[in-house]
Amino acid sequence: MTGRSLHDALLTVLSDGPLRARLLTGDTSARGMLGREEWVMLRRVSVERLCRMARFLARHYYRERIVRLFRHIRTLAPHTGRDPLAVLDTPAGLASLDQSVLGTHATAERLVSLIEDSLIGNDAVIRLAIPYWRDLVRYHVTMFRVEAGAPLSGGNPGGTPRRTPSTRILDLDWDIPGVIADLRKGAPPVPIAKAAPTCLLVARSRDGRVTAVRCSQDIRVLVEAADGQRTVDQLARMSGLSVQEIGGLLPQLEEIGAIS
Repeated sequence: MTGRSLHDALLTVLSDGPLRARLLTGDTSARGMLGREEWVMLRRVSVERLCRMARFLARHYYRERIVRLFRHIRTLAPHTGRDPLAVLDTPAGLASLDQSVLGTHATAERLVSLIEDSLIGNDAVIRLAIPYWRDLVRYHVTMFRVEAGAPLSGGNPGGTPRRTPSTRILDLDWDIPGVIADLRKGAPPVPIAKAAPTCLLVARSRDGRVTAVRCSQDIRVLVEAADGQRTVDQLARMSGLSVQEIGGLLPQLEEIGAIS
């Protein structure tokens, strides 16, 4: 055992709730993942201290993501009384933090489901004042889910366009991009939205950046039909776009991570 190996084992235990539970109950199957000497050393750490450190790490990890990916919902918190960060202090939220495996889709899905329920539950009064409230929640929830999706790994071996697994098409009843633009300006405090069917393409790039862009019907068909099997000619016939137009669009879609 070295100082580095013990440090790595500690980080693994702090970031993996199920593994930590096995360690704390004396389950020797955890030795294989941590190393025998590291397992023995970590077994000597106070249970309370280890759990407190793990919860602190998980809270910090997901707090940053909630603040960043729900920032417009939080801007409206003085008018709605709903702050997604509050979920982290609920019994269900604390249990989710304690059971979390940091960075995994399953943990992110469990947490964002709690956030979504807390924001739209009993929200009739909010929707009277902010009729686009649920669309705004859906927008941010989708951004959170897309960021938590599997990272891109290489291109499509077949060479034909393929929609990436985390990409989402989001149908809204309100012009949420317009609302977000007004919220960024800071005035009015509660933007007035236009009721207008809006389609957004939400994707995650190779560097982890999540982008939401307006999506026309032909681009929607193109993205949904891109299964890695259909050729550009076939996609052109399905979408109504020309081969040349698709050739110009593909680099842009690849850049935002919608197509590989």
